[in-house]
Amino acid sequence: MKVLVIDDEAMIRSLAEKILKRGGYEVITAESGEAALQVLADNGEIDGVLLDLNMPGLSGLETLRKIRETHQDIPCVLSSGHPAETYDIDQELAVRTTYLEKPYRAQVLIEKVDELLK
Repeated sequence: MKVLVIDDEAMIRSLAEKILKRGGYEVITAESGEAALQVLADNGEIDGVLLDLNMPGLSGLETLRKIRETHQDIPCVLSSGHPAETYDIDQELAVRTTYLEKPYRAQVLIEKVDELLK
């Protein structure tokens, strides 16, 4: 299964990629919402997304809205250093999503992705 990791911080993106690869996932990364949308347009075979909610440019929530326009049912793990209650995520956007607060442990990340994809 292929997971798209979207995070503006290179260290977090790289760490998430390593963790998910150890968990048996194929991983593609994107450093911004704009780059992620291009990856999704170019790679129709994305099974899930790990999405940072705090990014410059196209925010995580804006990126999620755009993803839902073309990939309504793609599972998404939303991640941030702030509690989930900080974000106003409406019901339509929340379909097939879960939340993971940073910093997260490797096992917890794999469990969240497994929960949505398997």
